Amino acid sequence: MLRVKCYNYKYNDALVFFINNTEIGRSSISACSQKRGILNHIIVHEKYRSMGFGSYILFHSEHYLIKKYCISNINVLAWQPQGGHVSKFYVKNNYRLSTYSNIDTYDDGENIFDIIPLQKSVQK
Repeated sequence: MLRVKCYNYKYNDALVFFINNTEIGRSSISACSQKRGILNHIIVHEKYRSMGFGSYILFHSEHYLIKKYCISNINVLAWQPQGGHVSKFYVKNNYRLSTYSNIDTYDDGENIFDIIPLQKSVQK
């Protein structure tokens, strides 16, 4: 049985997803001005990847933002390892490249990530 537990913090909310009593993943979300929600991150534990749980977590995180904050747009900065498929996951779930920012690169000398701004308009 799938269930969700919500934790409310000062600047963001965390949603933790369980099957029975085992955590399968989590998301961190927040809202800002101008009816805009921010999806800070989604984590699906490795054992549960490629089983549809990422889309499930994303869907419920979006609906939480819509209901709690009455937002109409959601923004994501997808940190994608070089050669990774993170942005494809969001595009599959109806996100598109954002017009407010350019793709950037993060390089700490050990890891290189493309930072890809994505957005989605949602219905209330």
